[in-house]
Amino acid sequence: MVKFLPLVFMLMAISCKEDQPPVRQEPPVSQSDMLICHHHTVWDSVTTQNALIGKWQWEYITCYWNPEDANYDDYSDLFLEFKPDHTLEVKMNGQFTQTVSWSIQAGEANVWIMKADPVVPQILGRIILCDDRVEFNDSYTDGCDNYFKRK
Repeated sequence: MVKFLPLVFMLMAISCKEDQPPVRQEPPVSQSDMLICHHHTVWDSVTTQNALIGKWQWEYITCYWNPEDANYDDYSDLFLEFKPDHTLEVKMNGQFTQTVSWSIQAGEANVWIMKADPVVPQILGRIILCDDRVEFNDSYTDGCDNYFKRK
């Protein structure tokens, strides 16, 4: 009987681990903290545009329909450079993939949105700025939220 006791404990430990759901990855800054920080500044189209100008590295994605798949890997080598002339250079894996025309338009709830032609999926939604981060928040339309960090 004593010989089987370690085997019983091992089986119990394995079965307990299998019952646990996978750990969900959380954003680098919570949605509520991003919004609180964002609303410490009065944003208009000019201040929003000026805050975006520069280089950004993609950081995190979570999507409305499958939040359990949130991660820091999908676009880990995606870089954006917003330029003052309203062009956006998209770089993936060290290669320029496209040049886009961009503009800022009024959105809902005193938050601005990005319009880009052609569309860049990672910059859809409301623009939420906080310090050296920007979140393109599209979960309010059942899309994805993408976080970028200034470089």
